[in-house]
Amino acid sequence: MVCKDPEKKKAYDRARYEVHKEEIDARCRIYREEHAEELKLSHQRYYAEHKEELRAKRCIARDKNHEVILQRDREYRNKYYKENTEKEKKHQRDYRKLHPEDPVKRKKRSQTYRDEHKEEMNAKARARYAANPANADANSRVRRARKNLVEWERIDIRIVYDRDRGMCGICRKKVSWGQASVDHIIPHSKLGPWLYSNVQLAHLRCNKSRGNRGPAQMRLGGEFSK
Repeated sequence: MVCKDPEKKKAYDRARYEVHKEEIDARCRIYREEHAEELKLSHQRYYAEHKEELRAKRCIARDKNHEVILQRDREYRNKYYKENTEKEKKHQRDYRKLHPEDPVKRKKRSQTYRDEHKEEMNAKARARYAANPANADANSRVRRARKNLVEWERIDIRIVYDRDRGMCGICRKKVSWGQASVDHIIPHSKLGPWLYSNVQLAHLRCNKSRGNRGPAQMRLGGEFSK
């Protein structure tokens, strides 16, 4: 007996699928493997015959679920980049070599993008800094080192903290984790490199008070006692 009510038939099919899910999935998988070429040609033919209709449906679905699709694509891209970082970096380098762009034009394009997305970029930067202030500070130091054309490496404040045994390199007192900062021995302004050999642990207040002066200059000024 054929059911004439479409809704009842859909409900019946769904219920039947839930009961025999594994069996039906296995049967479908075997069929797809055995008729791969036939199914491919069938899909291509159907797409060619209903191209405009399918595009319209896709546009409607994209507009209806815009934020969900953006978030899904963003998560996929982030996951893919983490799993294929070196491959992607090499691809970008090769692309830039094959398609060199005028530096002025590239800078102008970047500036235009920043101007158009200023609030969004600032919000993301604040969120990143709030989530991990130590990493944000380290990234800032790396950018400054690159700008000054001095040697640099990625520095982890936890490694510096353990190496210096939690002692401030300026005032020689114990540093709590909440007050920890990484201080240049030879300052940035005097072209000091951003390397483990040129950094020390310091209280945040000592680091700010020191500025670009040496510890001896600070002692003469009476700003801290050894």
